[in-house]
Amino acid sequence: MYNLRPFEDNFFDSFFGDVNNNRLAALNKFSVDISENDNEYLFEADLPGASKNDVVVDFFDNKLYIKYEKKDSDDVEEKNYIRRERQYSKFERVFSMKDVNKDDIKAKLENGILSVTVPKGKAESRKSITIE
Repeated sequence: MYNLRPFEDNFFDSFFGDVNNNRLAALNKFSVDISENDNEYLFEADLPGASKNDVVVDFFDNKLYIKYEKKDSDDVEEKNYIRRERQYSKFERVFSMKDVNKDDIKAKLENGILSVTVPKGKAESRKSITIE
């Protein structure tokens, strides 16, 4: 029989239960920096390992929605995991905004950073944004 003890994080994980699950619950969102200039707002979200197929950016009801869904890999059943922490995750951030030009919103995903540029202008109702 193999000793599985080396795969535990540390003494506190075994003493207090699986602390990692609590950490993951507390981090159930992604970080976003927001800056602005005279013409636009810039949202920069950390999405390491994301592809543009994992991310949806929408604008409606004067809100910018950034959604990220990380799916399980297809080979989950084929592996004999000792510990598995990477799993299906779904995150969403919503930002209320007024007086923006929804038709010129642009989104780009590069090196794990999603950049969404929202031009200032007239308030609109809904717009889906294609990620470059």
